[in-house]
Amino acid sequence: MEAMNSRPAVDSGFTLLEVMMSIAILAVVSLASAMVMIPVVQAQNESREITRSTAYGRAILEELYSRSLEDLTNSEDGY
Repeated sequence: MEAMNSRPAVDSGFTLLEVMMSIAILAVVSLASAMVMIPVVQAQNESREITRSTAYGRAILEELYSRSLEDLTNSEDGY
């Protein structure tokens, strides 16, 4: 006859410790991924601003190039 406190021969599932360790490992990996992504997002934003500024500067230059010399002078004597 089998004792009441004996365990079955095959345990199924995870122990609480295994689940907690898995969560801790997942948290560390997630944090590392986030730390890598922050500089990438900042670089992307900076690149977007540089591109926008360059396009604005080119538009200003194109407008100036398209004007005649008379339109570019501010004084009455032409200088």
